[in-house]
Amino acid sequence: MRTEQLVSEARIKPWGVYASGKRWHAYRNGDGNVVVRHHATDMVEITPSGEVLPISRGYGSVSDKQGLNKVFRYERAFVTVDGERVPATYGTVFG
Repeated sequence: MRTEQLVSEARIKPWGVYASGKRWHAYRNGDGNVVVRHHATDMVEITPSGEVLPISRGYGSVSDKQGLNKVFRYERAFVTVDGERVPATYGTVFG
């Protein structure tokens, strides 16, 4: 599976899904949000509406940034900054 498809697939598969040699994992939590994990680090939650909730910035590696940016673009995810919806990127989520 392609990394960017993780969240969409996790929404329909309750056991979660893996991508990129099992380095990326996405699963639904008890709130109905999808948690995206890289290696052993839960990095973000994405709500059903597409809002991104940060959990951990990880190591800030290139693979952390590229993987999350792929997911955010594919999902059209957003963050709220000063009351406005802004497209989510690693930079807008973690500063």
